[in-house]
Amino acid sequence: MKHLALVRLLGALAVASFASTLPATAQTAAFDPTVMVGKTVFDPTGKPVGQVSGQRDGLLFIKTDRHETSLPISSFTFQQKKLYIAFTQAELNAEVDKTVALINGSLTPGANVKGSGGTVIGKIHSLDAQYVAIDLTSGQTIRVPRNSIAGTPNGAVIGMTLEQLQAALSHPQEPKPSSN
Repeated sequence: MKHLALVRLLGALAVASFASTLPATAQTAAFDPTVMVGKTVFDPTGKPVGQVSGQRDGLLFIKTDRHETSLPISSFTFQQKKLYIAFTQAELNAEVDKTVALINGSLTPGANVKGSGGTVIGKIHSLDAQYVAIDLTSGQTIRVPRNSIAGTPNGAVIGMTLEQLQAALSHPQEPKPSSN
C-alpha cells in the first residue's frame, strides 16, 4: 500500500521562476480554490503532478502517486482552466520525502525539544508508542504522552512554552480521590 504523508510544505518554492514562464495574463488569473477539489494539478510542462484532494485555511491539499501534502494557494497558477505548480511530481515527492525524514529525525533519542515559544527545553531521552521521556535543561527528566510532542522539520516541539512547563512542574496537580 502506498504511504501517504500529510506534510505542510513551505510552499512558495520556485513559484517566481514558474510565473515568469507564463504569459502575463496567466500570472494574474484568479481562481476559486473551493472548486478545485478533484482537479488535476500540472507541472510547467503540462504533465500531471497530482490531484487536489481538499482545501482549507489558504492551503490546497495535493495527492500525488506517493504522498498527500498541502501547499499555499499562492503556489498555484490557474491558466486556461488548468491548475499549475512549479514542481514536477518527482520534485514534489522528493520535497515531501525530505520533510518526512526531518520530522522523523526530530523524534529520536538525543534530539532537542523546543517549547511552543521556540526555546529549547531539553532532549529526548527515550520514547515508545505511548510516552516520551525528556531530559530537561534543568536536569530533571519528565515523561509526557506521545501525542503531546510533535515532530517538525525544525525539531521536536511540545505544546507549551518553557515558562508554562516550569510553572506546571512547580505546582503539580494532586490526583483526585476516587469516588468508589
